[in-house]
Amino acid sequence: MKNPTERTIVYLGTKSDGENDIFRESVQFKIEAKNLKNVTLAQAADGLVGSMKKAGITVTESVEDKLGGKQAYRVTYTNHLKLPNGEVQAKGRVYLQLRGSTAYGLDVRATDETFDAFLPVAQKVVDSFEWVAPAAAAATTKSSEEPK
Repeated sequence: MKNPTERTIVYLGTKSDGENDIFRESVQFKIEAKNLKNVTLAQAADGLVGSMKKAGITVTESVEDKLGGKQAYRVTYTNHLKLPNGEVQAKGRVYLQLRGSTAYGLDVRATDETFDAFLPVAQKVVDSFEWVAPAAAAATTKSSEEPK
């Protein structure tokens, strides 16, 4: 099995509280699955939920939502994690989107105890999310100011 961090594109984590901090709240943008040809978003969400349940993760919600103004699925979950420095009950929310044949997830994670307090901060990241054109495409876009 591949290391899950290899799929992570962007990781935004809270500052560590020191040695005793065994879990950091985070927002992660990652690749959930590739090569999903002829798969709908609903099917991709069902596959993600199935994989999570198979891994022992409790899914508490799976609903249609929006991310960056585009159709998404929001999957909320809890998971008991055994980490090198201890154990923690985690809570998270994944916003799943398809782009081409790739499923991307924007994953908000915190402990069960800190999730509600962390959510307003994470929600700002979620609300600011948007897909933008690659740099090369943006460079070819005409400027509104013509050269003189």
